[in-house]
Amino acid sequence: MVNSSQRIFYSILMRKKDCERCKNSFSKLYRVRYIKSVKNWVFICESCVPEVKQDNKFYKYGGTWKG
Repeated sequence: MVNSSQRIFYSILMRKKDCERCKNSFSKLYRVRYIKSVKNWVFICESCVPEVKQDNKFYKYGGTWKG
């Protein structure tokens, strides 16, 4: 069981990154490629994944990052 002071400690330790598309910060992002001419991997949030994945033959999932 986690008490309130432990929750605060764990939340401080949680790292966050910004979503490449919406620029909001998240502690869980998906590493993807979705543009033919761009070979670099980018991190996008769960909300942006369906937008870039739908009908996109260049979409490639590369793992999940958790802060």
